[in-house]
Amino acid sequence: VGDATRELESAGFQVDEDRGLLGLFGDTVKGQSVEGGETAPKGSTITIKIR
Repeated sequence: VGDATRELESAGFQVDEDRGLLGLFGDTVKGQSVEGGETAPKGSTITIKIR
């Protein structure tokens, strides 16, 4: 989670973490709101789903 957050922030994005009930103690990114290969405007918020 830390690596993913740092990588996204260094690319100019805001990061929101979706932990849900199963991700309260999780540390693995299981998905993101913008999939790999897609583009998003710099400064937009990317949500990472954690489980």
